[in-house]
Parts: sequence; structure tokens; C-alpha cells
Amino acid sequence: MLQPMYQLLGLACRAGKLVSGDLAVKDAVAGGKGKLLLIAGDCSERTSNNFKQLALKYKIPLLECSTKADLGGSIGKTPRSVAVVIGDDFAQGVLKAAENGGVSVVKL
Repeated sequence: MLQPMYQLLGLACRAGKLVSGDLAVKDAVAGGKGKLLLIAGDCSERTSNNFKQLALKYKIPLLECSTKADLGGSIGKTPRSVAVVIGDDFAQGVLKAAENGGVSVVKL
């Protein structure tokens, strides 16, 4: 069950500890703020590859969410391809909830 993970993402967004959208995510990760990168499973192959490379470059754990609609909906926004958690506590909570829900997390 991934409901707790998505609830934590919404809470992180409301707390200002989550950034979404391609450019904002790239800026946050490049600035050293990114703690957990989230990619929608139905985003384009190019977007997926670009952000996987970004996660690898900056050694950030990567979590693949089910769909853009699920990722965006969980944070109260329109469908989103990518997001990044910028708070350590929220990142650890989301990772734990994802692992408890059976989602594999790529730790780089």
C-alpha cells in the first residue's frame, strides 16, 4: 500500500520540503538540496534517462512512482513527471514508506 508514501509527499510539499517540475528539480539537485528524487513511471524515456543520470551524478536515491497523475495529485498539483524531496526527515520517511509498500528504491 503506497498511500502513506503519497500522504508524506503531500505533507512535504505543504511544508516547503518538496520541489516539482523539471527546471526546479534540476536547480534544487544541482544546488545540493536534493535528498530523494521521484520520477513518474509513465514519463517520457528521455525525461527518465535525464533524471536518472542526474541522480547518479549527485548520488541521490531514486524512487519511481506509478504515474504522473499520482505524483502530481499527491502534492496537490497537476500531473508531474519529476519531484525532489529537499528535507532529510521527509526523504527518510518517504523512503521507509515506499520500502514498506514494496517499492524498490535505487540508492546511488
